[in-house]
Amino acid sequence: MERIVVSVSNFGSMAVVAAENPGVYSDTEEAVEAGALDITDLRTVERALTDLGYVPVPERLLTRPYDGLSPLASYRPGERVDWWIRYFDYI
Repeated sequence: MERIVVSVSNFGSMAVVAAENPGVYSDTEEAVEAGALDITDLRTVERALTDLGYVPVPERLLTRPYDGLSPLASYRPGERVDWWIRYFDYI
């Protein structure tokens, strides 16, 4: 079993739950299937986040390109901005 890591956004009440670290698995479903994450522990963490007012966001959605308005268009020259960078990365 891997450790459970929770990342919270600086922009709203969003949170990402990951096994070991964000990016190690494509999402918690993959981690559960690989035996790296216990489904009961995952549900406990997700319930706690919800109780605290956070919206758990699936990690796989955060790799999609972010095309909204943002001063991050030139975050790193030549690199695309995705939802992770927009809402969870260190800026």
